[in-house]
Amino acid sequence: MSDSVGRLITFFVAGKRHALRLEQAAEVLEEIPTFPVPGVPPWLGEAINCHGRIVPVLDLAAFLGAPVLTRGGTVVVLDRRAGDLALRVEGAVAIVAMDAAMEELGEAESPVERYLVVAGQRLALLSPEAVVEALEEILKAETWRMHG
Repeated sequence: MSDSVGRLITFFVAGKRHALRLEQAAEVLEEIPTFPVPGVPPWLGEAINCHGRIVPVLDLAAFLGAPVLTRGGTVVVLDRRAGDLALRVEGAVAIVAMDAAMEELGEAESPVERYLVVAGQRLALLSPEAVVEALEEILKAETWRMHG
């Protein structure tokens, strides 16, 4: 059994706490150089070199409708099984045990899988698959509009 099973990686997005299951994150990078990607929406306008592979960086706050983050911050690279994508998030990350979380009732909207309460604070548990699916749909629509 993996050491990461039952753990969450938590971070802030637009001032609110969010989380992923630890096994969905490959690594966390701070102060990593990014490279501009022309011709894409501003929330997907960067890429990183992650161990020799080019990985697009999604500004998660802007993707969720908040203002675009400035360069810098923390990048959470998703495990390739979850999606070939990195997420720009705010501030430092923390690892918490899933058993410390209490599920909060309430309807979650994609890409939030469900809401949890950890140490008295509400957080949104993200579904990386839902993020990737939503991103693909938006990019397909953008491509269709551009190329008709």
